[in-house]
Amino acid sequence: PMEKILAAIAIGNSTDFAFTPNFVACPICLGSGYVDSWRLYNGERILLDASEAHTIDTFGVVDIDSDEQPPIYTVHERASIQWGNVKLPTSWRHLVRLAVLDKGKIVSPSSYNLYFIHPSQPSVKNPFNYDTLNNLNNSLLLQQSNKLTLVIESNLGKDFQLKFTHVEILFSMGMPIRIQVPDMEVPNEDEYVDWNLTVTMELPPDIEMKENSYIVDGKYKRVWKVSSINRKLTARGKPYGYSVSARALHSFERQFALLNVFRKPRNPYANKELRSMDDEG
Repeated sequence: PMEKILAAIAIGNSTDFAFTPNFVACPICLGSGYVDSWRLYNGERILLDASEAHTIDTFGVVDIDSDEQPPIYTVHERASIQWGNVKLPTSWRHLVRLAVLDKGKIVSPSSYNLYFIHPSQPSVKNPFNYDTLNNLNNSLLLQQSNKLTLVIESNLGKDFQLKFTHVEILFSMGMPIRIQVPDMEVPNEDEYVDWNLTVTMELPPDIEMKENSYIVDGKYKRVWKVSSINRKLTARGKPYGYSVSARALHSFERQFALLNVFRKPRNPYANKELRSMDDEG
């Protein structure tokens, strides 16, 4: 049967890599050694971190531990960090994820406040969350200028500090891709440790795919790592699809937690075709 997947995820240097002089061993980037080293097929991923991809200003007491890889920010009470000239898309199909991360761990949203500042109102801080991003999608404000200043503040009071490494904003620009996912017996979590499964999936010819890419499916809500690709050609040499062999990742593997976009937290404003693939959302 044809099943929808949200995206295929490829490992490789993104366009932001050219502006990132510091190579760090980042667990968010799957240990590949580069900041922002994977991207979403037909999507856009924005990372705000301690690199020089964006201009950074700090206000109040903000510490940075550069001995850690990646560097860790510590934001004290009444302090904030601002990233300037953050270029958002003017429109998108789905806001897949908006999260603050401490290495591979998602920080609780109650620990911080995110804001955006538009150049037309440089003195006004607006909340930056799923609600406001839903309103910004295809808005006149972003059409006027889609280069924003993004701000993070601690919400933990004077006795605790906000620690994080990255802010991640993940957009999908198109409809979910339809592929053929075979029917299979997928075990529960108790059986997961001793469970290994490799399947063959059929993909359309126009998708960007290479070995070591990842596929996130909406049928079983699993993350699959592509091990081999067989490009299918007609007698005249025209491609008409791919057959890929892929291994299902275990739930305890780092890539599963980072790439499984069907788990919560999820965007409450996701379009119905995305919600239909998520029994939780």
